[in-house]
Order: sequence, then C-alpha cells, then structure tokens
Amino acid sequence: MDTNGLQNLKENEFTRYLDLKREEKQQVLEFVREDFDRVKKAFAESKKSIDKKHQERMQLECQLTEINSKIKDAEEVVSKLSMVKIKREENLAEIRRLEQEIEETNKMHMIDMKERQKMMMDERMELFKATESTLTRIREEAEQENERLEFELENCSKESQRQLKIKEHLESQNKALLREKEIKTSIIDAHLRRINANKS
Repeated sequence: MDTNGLQNLKENEFTRYLDLKREEKQQVLEFVREDFDRVKKAFAESKKSIDKKHQERMQLECQLTEINSKIKDAEEVVSKLSMVKIKREENLAEIRRLEQEIEETNKMHMIDMKERQKMMMDERMELFKATESTLTRIREEAEQENERLEFELENCSKESQRQLKIKEHLESQNKALLREKEIKTSIIDAHLRRINANKS
C-alpha cells in the first residue's frame, strides 16, 4: 500500500474515532440531561413533600398550641374547683361549728327560759300597772284641762260680747257726735253768712 493509501486509511479511522467519540459524548450529554431532569423532578417532588410536611407540622403546632391552651384553661378550672372545694369544706366546718354553738345556746336558753318568762311577766305586770296609773293621771289632767279651757272659752265669749257692746255703743256715740258736729257746723256757717250779708 502506498503512502496516500495509508494516509487515507488513517484519516478514515480518525474520522470514525471522532464520530464514535461524538456519539459517546452525545450519549453522555443525553444521560446527563436525563439524569438532571430526573434529579430536578425528584427535587421538585421532594420540595413539594417537604412543603406539605412543613404545612402539616405548622398545623400540628397550631393544634398543639390550642391543646396546650385548653390544657392550661382546664388546669385553671381544676385549680379553681380545688379552691372551691377547699372553701366549701371550710364553710361546712364553720356551719357545723355554728350549728353546735346554736344547739348549745338553745339548751342554755331552754334551761333559763322559765325564769326569764317569769321575769318578763313580772316586768309586764309592773309596766301594765304603771301604764294604767299614767293613763288614769293623764285622763284626770285632761278632764281638768278641758274644764279650764271651757271656763276660759266661756269667759272669752262673755268678754267678746262685752267688747262688742262697747264697740256698738262707741260707734253710736261717734255717729251722734258726727251728727252734732254737722249741725253745729251748719249753724256756724249760717251765722257767718248772715254776718257777711249784714256787712255788705
């Protein structure tokens, strides 16, 4: 084989080699592209799953916060109920103590009730007698006062009648004096007119 033939052979082999490498490179690129798309899709699905889990976690946290709040409220209610129960027991103990004191007081009261009733009856009788005596005295004083007022009223009536008669007498005298004055005035006026007539 001559030199040109060898050269052509080498060029053909080199071309096939380049084509082969180009095909390998293209396959590698296709593989890398497919692998990238797979990884990208897996990443998107993973991110979606993570977002969903994050949302679920947030919802769980909200529910947990609400539950904790309800537990706290329940604990406060239980605490208040415990305080109420303690207070109720204290009140019941106080009620029992007061009932016992009342019972003892009633016993003591029943013991001296008869004596007290006797004392009260004696006091009432004394008060009744004193009241009756006071009423009798008031009645007598009232009768005396009525008699005195009636006497004074009669005297006032008589005095009023006397004063009325004096008033009527004075008015009569006043009228007579006025009449006499008018007559004297008329006489004097007539006398003066006569004197004036003589002078002229």
